[in-house]
Amino acid sequence: MTAPGNQLDLKKLSLLVLVAFLWGSAFFQIKIAVTSLSPEMVAFGRVAFALAAVFAYCAVRKCLPTNWRQTIIQSAPLGIFSMALPFYFQNSAEQDIASTDMAVVMATVPLLTVMISALFGQAVRPLGPILVGIAVGFFGIWLLLVGPTLSVNADLGIYHLFAFAAACSYALNFVLAKRVRSISLEEMTLGAMIWAVFLMGVLVAVTEQSFGGSPSLEVWAALVGLGLGSTAAASYITFYLVRAIGPQSVSLAVYLVPVFGLLLGNVILREQVTLSDMLATALILAGIWLTTALRKVWPAVTRSHAKVGGAGAMGS
Repeated sequence: MTAPGNQLDLKKLSLLVLVAFLWGSAFFQIKIAVTSLSPEMVAFGRVAFALAAVFAYCAVRKCLPTNWRQTIIQSAPLGIFSMALPFYFQNSAEQDIASTDMAVVMATVPLLTVMISALFGQAVRPLGPILVGIAVGFFGIWLLLVGPTLSVNADLGIYHLFAFAAACSYALNFVLAKRVRSISLEEMTLGAMIWAVFLMGVLVAVTEQSFGGSPSLEVWAALVGLGLGSTAAASYITFYLVRAIGPQSVSLAVYLVPVFGLLLGNVILREQVTLSDMLATALILAGIWLTTALRKVWPAVTRSHAKVGGAGAMGS
């Protein structure tokens, strides 16, 4: 029986929709930012704003790490795979592909998480629905790449690979995050952001990138929105919901992210939402459902079939 505190009431459902909106809004804001700034500069600005906000929050709430050395060491993989690498790859991809396409590719993260979990030796069962779900989801990605003409656009292929690399990095982060148990969620977030700021700062310095004049107000607004909304606020709300309703319920937000990404890209950037986009999104979400919801009912179905088969054998 679900405890009262873990029920998905109106407040928690509203927060779930809000976090999906914050995640989905990142795509069009990145598209705006990379029109004037390099991918590494956008990533650096995003995590810098986020770090400032989270540090201030932790200072006010008096939840700053007591053991900074442990926090920095434990959060290193999270900083690399949850922020530094995916932010850079995502920004690089959106230099040439539409934010709506990026939203569709990012919807594969749950499928990739299942695959990477298996590679790390974690038990992934039942295998049948999972394999079917992965196949359906990746057929959606293929459909996105080939488009209505059913021919791959070579010019966009490399940028879709950047997008897919970002999705793989996010998925790997989810697997690694489960292994970090000695620091709090706030410490994980703060430590990961410190690593991301450091790594992106080094990359900006090495490539000698700068703001190159004065970015427009629209670009600054996109950076602030990415840092405070899609990174800092989304992280805090996500961690609250994980504790309040559990990670499985929070994963429901994944179904809404590509929807918000497609809508915002179309309304704000006037990007065309094609039939291929909609079909690809539907197939990917169907694949996610097959690897999650169907996994829960599959054992009961197989047990029921076994009982029926057993009864028939006994009666024959």
